[in-house]
Amino acid sequence: MYSLISHPVVHENADSIRIFVYFHIPYSSLQFVKEKSGFRAEYEASLSVLSKQGIQKYYRVWSDSISVDKYAKTTSSRLFVILMTEFPAIPEEIHLESNVMDLDNRNVFEQTDVLDLTSYVGEFLLYPPIILVDREGSWGFVDGKIPTHSKMVREIGNELTIFISGRIQPEEVKIMTVLNSKGKGNLWKEEQSFQPDSKHFSDYQNIPDSVFNGMKYSMKTFLIQRKKSISKTIHFSLKKSGISEFITDIDEAIDQMRYILENEEKTELKKSKRKNRDMLFRSFWKNRDPSQKTLRNELMDEYYRRVNYANEHFKGFQPGWETDMGMIYILFGIPDDVERTNDHRQRKVYESWHYFEINKDFVFVDENGFGDFRLKTPYFGYPR
Repeated sequence: MYSLISHPVVHENADSIRIFVYFHIPYSSLQFVKEKSGFRAEYEASLSVLSKQGIQKYYRVWSDSISVDKYAKTTSSRLFVILMTEFPAIPEEIHLESNVMDLDNRNVFEQTDVLDLTSYVGEFLLYPPIILVDREGSWGFVDGKIPTHSKMVREIGNELTIFISGRIQPEEVKIMTVLNSKGKGNLWKEEQSFQPDSKHFSDYQNIPDSVFNGMKYSMKTFLIQRKKSISKTIHFSLKKSGISEFITDIDEAIDQMRYILENEEKTELKKSKRKNRDMLFRSFWKNRDPSQKTLRNELMDEYYRRVNYANEHFKGFQPGWETDMGMIYILFGIPDDVERTNDHRQRKVYESWHYFEINKDFVFVDENGFGDFRLKTPYFGYPR
């Protein structure tokens, strides 16, 4: 119900690391109460930083409220409360234990993350580059910029800003950054040499929006000094207008439509040229848009949210969306009831999904004990 993002950044002290941590709490995860002037939600959040041995290194708690004027904002997953904190750490493994409590209904959401900082030692280091996006306020970097909270970057404006930091010797150093796009090769490259006056550095690079052409990107940054070179690579996607934020690759998204495409549409896809697939994809979803007067296609968002969920929870010998459980989840959503039974004589595990509203039941069986659940009776709504 919320995301916890952390970024290690170079510290002025050689034996320390700066850690920036951000909570992203969507309004839709909180309970809003009606007031005279609108709606109000109250929450409390906390972060505890522990060593591997369980010794508390840092603790922070926030308590605040949100007021909005319209009900639609209370259910928005695109509006966030963002909380930020910063603390120093040493090169060791640390555990981030966090929680968010809704003070109205007392629901508590928890999340734990482990940061392995043991590799951040030495005199020649490059920290992972950080993508910064526009947001009013001061968030630990240049004013008006904040690290993106996912690998999907929504908007970049006129340029995409990258923050780079590391450790070096106080003599000439070179930073080189290369941007690649899937299937299109190198799109952008920048080299910068400078003479540092200390043993650490931080730098901002701006990539103009005109170079971006596609959705999926990788960016590799090199740090070069004294004939030594180290590099870090990050992967990200840019959201296209009219495309769900859950989609990072159009070709994959088209393949994942197989459960709902009509036979005529499949034939049209097979006959189409690669350059026309983006246009066909948009056309298929436009025909399925329940509210064509709005910019958002709710059905597309829900479909690919389910695809992402299936990939996270049902993956095995193949991607989660291609498994039988993934297919049924994508088509019908969360089951109303789930039963799991063990047949010890046959050494099989059965899981039954019940959908009461549509009066459907699906039975999956794991015959090999590896969690590869297959439908006991094939679902004929889709030819496998």
